[in-house]
Amino acid sequence: MREIVESATVEKAALNRNDSDLAQLKQSLDDMGKAVTDGTSGEKADLQFHLAIAKAAKNTLLVELLNNISGLIQDSMEETRKIFIYSAQKTMHRLHEEHVRIYNAIKSQDSSEAVMAMEAHLTEVRDTILTNFKQY
Repeated sequence: MREIVESATVEKAALNRNDSDLAQLKQSLDDMGKAVTDGTSGEKADLQFHLAIAKAAKNTLLVELLNNISGLIQDSMEETRKIFIYSAQKTMHRLHEEHVRIYNAIKSQDSSEAVMAMEAHLTEVRDTILTNFKQY
């Protein structure tokens, strides 16, 4: 479900974002970067980043939907980040880089790149979860 909703959202965010949206996205991205540096999970900043994308899309229905399921998303992100931390193949730094790619596409208003970056990010998260889930 996230892949469908967030791919459509990031495309609209790239086209409709303003300077205030970029500032909010950048702040969330910086907070995620700090989490990588200090070893914390950073799922709250991750969630804020994805909510900021929805706000930048200027679609109140999407913002409301994400706000309504934000608790579930945050729980999912927390578990995903634990898997990334303990996965031999993945690092929190890599997860942060995926978000930087999404941000840069939105900043440059490249909707195609934004969608590709979001899809790559969500595919990476899904694959990491599935790989590690099979190990347990």
